[in-house]
Amino acid sequence: MPPTRPAPDSLIQSLGAFDATIQRLALAARAAVIREAPDAAEAIGTGADGVSVTFSFTGDTDDAFVYVSAAAEQVELGFSQGATLPDPHKKLLADGGKKRKMKLVGAIDLRDPYLVGLVQAAIAKAPREGSPKSAAAKKSAK
Repeated sequence: MPPTRPAPDSLIQSLGAFDATIQRLALAARAAVIREAPDAAEAIGTGADGVSVTFSFTGDTDDAFVYVSAAAEQVELGFSQGATLPDPHKKLLADGGKKRKMKLVGAIDLRDPYLVGLVQAAIAKAPREGSPKSAAAKKSAK
């Protein structure tokens, strides 16, 4: 298993509000994404109900290709452009609009080749730094 970067202290602190099972699963999901996209930037967000980590190649959350969302009862792996991903087994749940997500039951889900394939497909479609279609490029052009 390739190494992954350590979780930021702010993420560890934010996840501290949840039980150990949720904490471990959220960190495992984060590590799984980083193994597939080691050069992706991550942004941590906190809200009333949970914690999210979004991943992009531009540093702009509007260009996020995948996110990990942790709440008191569950951890989800979400795909910002999930409606465009190949999902022949219909494992992704609609989250409204283009987003799709998968509720994670345990770390074993993160080794499922189907899920890994979805992450890889999202990475392949993700905007890159300098791409004219990236939100970051559009913002700097204004």
